[in-house]
Amino acid sequence: MLKESLKDNKEIIDYVRTNLVGMAENVIISLGGEGALYIAKRFFTFCSTIQGKRKMLLILWGAGDSVVAGFVNYMLKRK
Repeated sequence: MLKESLKDNKEIIDYVRTNLVGMAENVIISLGGEGALYIAKRFFTFCSTIQGKRKMLLILWGAGDSVVAGFVNYMLKRK
């Protein structure tokens, strides 16, 4: 666990690339209601949550598990 907070996506990406890339080829970080980051050695992307005029109640339990399952499925099909 980190002893300090990372204040924005750039700090998160820099931290992951400095400390985790090499241990893992792909890193997915959930940012809760803010979205998620995918970070690799030479590429990263940010996916924001859906925004709209109407507020909807969403149950997010298991959402992270679904992201990981979809990613693993994709990686297995690529090989």
